[in-house]
Amino acid sequence: MPWPERTLWITWHEHRRTRSLVEALGGMHVRVFDDHRPLQRNLIGPVWTLGVLLRERPGLVFLHFSYLLMLVCVLYKLVVRHRRVTLICDCHNKALKKEADGVRARPLAAFKRFLLGHADLLVVTNETLLSYAARLNDSVAVLRDPLTDWQGEDEACRAESARSGEGPYVFFVCSFDTDEPVDLMFQAARGIVDSLDLDVVISGNPNRTRVPHEVRENPRIRLPGFMPFVEYRRVLSRAEVVVVLTEDTDCLVCGAYESVGASRGTVLSDTDTLRECFGTCAVYTEHRTDSLIAAVAAARLMTHDESGLSAGKDRFETVFANELTQFELQVRALLSGGSSG
Repeated sequence: MPWPERTLWITWHEHRRTRSLVEALGGMHVRVFDDHRPLQRNLIGPVWTLGVLLRERPGLVFLHFSYLLMLVCVLYKLVVRHRRVTLICDCHNKALKKEADGVRARPLAAFKRFLLGHADLLVVTNETLLSYAARLNDSVAVLRDPLTDWQGEDEACRAESARSGEGPYVFFVCSFDTDEPVDLMFQAARGIVDSLDLDVVISGNPNRTRVPHEVRENPRIRLPGFMPFVEYRRVLSRAEVVVVLTEDTDCLVCGAYESVGASRGTVLSDTDTLRECFGTCAVYTEHRTDSLIAAVAAARLMTHDESGLSAGKDRFETVFANELTQFELQVRALLSGGSSG
């Protein structure tokens, strides 16, 4: 749909979901402040945000939820009362569900209710999160990410790989975060090398965890650490299989959209949320070594026979198009005079 001239998406996190949704929605400016150093984020970030809002004076603001970012946007909405400002807040599941402990619990909960209660619309990635969002705001939309459109760059990476003679490998998309079964990944990596004769690449900063000696010293298991985007795209696009695991039952992992978009055989954790979203686009595994190795073997077949994967991608695209249409209808209703939160 055509957006009003002064429409802005503002975020403090350079996130694949933001870029993908902006591309799908079209026709809006994007402003990013992506500095995660505490001083810069908490002091410079609000000043930068206020400057952007006052300079561009948007009437429709999309934002990726961060507490201080949201606070500045709410203050902007409350101060600029001579004209209507509509806030649409995209809520990452971890931030949406996060609760503090001890004496901070009630003040943080009240602060979050204040912030998200002033949004005109909250956006979540799947229906499992609706109950969390509904506690904070009556107006909620469900909108998954679109599959990543690599615009042919994934195919170019694979053509380059064919010329380079690089051996086949499995790529674990990992950040060594608390929701990832890291020990399982290490155990399965050794099993994949031994039983499937495939190399393994594990992304993310390995200094965040204890890497077993058998993994660190195995020449067929590579832990390259943080990869710039171009290198990450290359490694993902060339992989025989991409594995993205989470112990969070309502998380739709970003690596899955990227892997399926690149037509790679993909292995995901066996959760209802992931199955509902990705359907036959992926193979699902229990968090056991034998199950994961078997799933990798099955996903490798998908990489080399895309007929089943193509049907799954068509279904995904149909569902996404329906969600996008419904989302645009909700936003259009807000802009035509719905409640302002």
